[in-house]
Amino acid sequence: MKGFSQGVSIIESGESLTAVCEKAVSLRENVSPDIEFMLDDMRRRLVCSGARLERVSATLLLNSEDEERIRAFSAKLYALEGVSGLVTDDVTIFTKCGSGDTAIFRGAGTLMSSLAAPWQVQTIYPGEDIIITGNIGAYGAVKLWNEHREELTEAYPKLFVNRLAKKIPDRLPLVESEILPQFFSTAFVPAGDNGIEAALYRLGDRNRAGFLIDVARFPFDGETIELAEHFDLNPMRMASYGAYVIAAPDSESLVNALRYYGIPAVTVGKVTVEKSRIIVCGDEKRFVEPPR
Repeated sequence: MKGFSQGVSIIESGESLTAVCEKAVSLRENVSPDIEFMLDDMRRRLVCSGARLERVSATLLLNSEDEERIRAFSAKLYALEGVSGLVTDDVTIFTKCGSGDTAIFRGAGTLMSSLAAPWQVQTIYPGEDIIITGNIGAYGAVKLWNEHREELTEAYPKLFVNRLAKKIPDRLPLVESEILPQFFSTAFVPAGDNGIEAALYRLGDRNRAGFLIDVARFPFDGETIELAEHFDLNPMRMASYGAYVIAAPDSESLVNALRYYGIPAVTVGKVTVEKSRIIVCGDEKRFVEPPR
């Protein structure tokens, strides 16, 4: 077994390779886990690793055997088979002593060929361009809206609030995965809870090359910047599910192709021979920090 850059492991099984990832979630009393979100998160990580989610299983770590809760959880997971085409292998229950119940989801899919998913190498090379797709921090902005609706409704105009309420930031990188093989992408990283800066930190092999990123090119929308200032947050570290970082040799053609299919895309920087990973913001330069 060998590790992979987005929490994905590659397992050799006979003549094929299987990509496997896990997602753990705390089970709060009387609150069902968002199984669809868990599956989507595993889908995005597997797609960015060169695979497709095909099978899923779950392990429940419970303090007591709550049969009603177990049945409801299992029924919801198995019901998704007909909708998503997934195969549910099993739901395993363990009784444990300790605080908090937990569900661990495990997703797996066959690794595609390197021709179908050239970004499997997850290595960046000097001279390549760095592209961001999606909207940075938009997921975090929607999360803030859901948590502070009353406060924000009073603080901002109705038009601003309406745009926030209708924003759908998250999406899977299915269009990217179809287009990128034509442009020989060598790295493909999803952003998530820790924002776009964490995704940049994970981009490619840090021992081989560095990059220079211009924040002025980042595709922030107005609502995200406004809420980042309102809550004194760094928009580059706001949750950014639905945004992706790509390394490829020809960004102009790739960006045009992505935009043709309705995907927001912009070139934000260049891979450098120097191994330092630097973000430029106006006259200020700083190193990209690891996820916290």
